[in-house]
Amino acid sequence: MGPDTGPGSLAVDGAVFRLLSVAAADRYWELAVPAVDVPLVRAALHPPRA
Repeated sequence: MGPDTGPGSLAVDGAVFRLLSVAAADRYWELAVPAVDVPLVRAALHPPRA
């Protein structure tokens, strides 16, 4: 997960949103997430292992 880069980056306001790159089920996803919510989305996508 990183800053606003990638094919969809021109449509995302980098001052407000971050593009998160995620690979799941043999697919690649880019999620535009409000910058303040990045920690929440990371926690939801990467829960701690028991």
